Amino acid sequence: MNRFPLEPSYAKLILASNFYKCQDDMVTLVSILSTENIWIPVAARDETRFNKLEDIRKGFSVENSDHLTLVNVYQSWKDTRYSESFLRKNFLLFRAMKQARKIR
Repeated sequence: MNRFPLEPSYAKLILASNFYKCQDDMVTLVSILSTENIWIPVAARDETRFNKLEDIRKGFSVENSDHLTLVNVYQSWKDTRYSESFLRKNFLLFRAMKQARKIR
C-alpha cells in the first residue's frame, strides 16, 4: 500500500473497491475525504441561507449514506463540466472541490 500517496486506510479502501467493482466511486470519495469540508459554512443564525443550504444538501442526499452523498455531489459537479456557478449555487467551496478533482 505504500505505492499510494494516501493515508493507509484510504489506500486499503481503494484496493478493496476493486473486489466490489466500485473503484470509480471510491476514488471520488477518497479524493473528497482528503480535502477540507466541501460545504461553505453558513451560520445557523442566518436562517434563510442555512435553510437553503439544508435544502440543497437534501437534494444531493443518498438515504443513510453521507459518503454516497459526497460522491453524488462530485458527480453532479462533473456533469456540469466542473462549473464554478454550480458550486456557488450549491454552497460548495471551490477550493475544496478543485482540490478533490486534482487528487482524483
